[in-house]
Amino acid sequence: MAKILLAEDDLFLRDIYTEVLAAEKFEVTSAVDGEQASEKLKIGGWDLVLLDVYMPKMSGIEVLNHFNKAQLQSLAKHIVFMTNNDEGKELNDALDKTEGYILKSSFTPDQLIAKIRQYLAD
Repeated sequence: MAKILLAEDDLFLRDIYTEVLAAEKFEVTSAVDGEQASEKLKIGGWDLVLLDVYMPKMSGIEVLNHFNKAQLQSLAKHIVFMTNNDEGKELNDALDKTEGYILKSSFTPDQLIAKIRQYLAD
């Protein structure tokens, strides 16, 4: 069973993603803001981290900037941003610490699961 850290501040999306992922037998732990995401990321052992870019207290980008690339690789096998905005220098600069991003507005739950399975298969 893959362990997924879901960092999403929107309650509705967090609940939907958690329900969809749990139905696929993933072990899901959620974080409601960037500060909580950073603390939970430090625990390590994550197969996948789904990290919202824009969250209260700390953005997803700020969360990643608290760790160097080697630290991140030791804490999580895969890190993927989730965003509704795929433009901007800040996002592009942070992508070197992740495997990419998912546009939340473009993915149905089935497509999200398929994309997650692709990341976990690597």
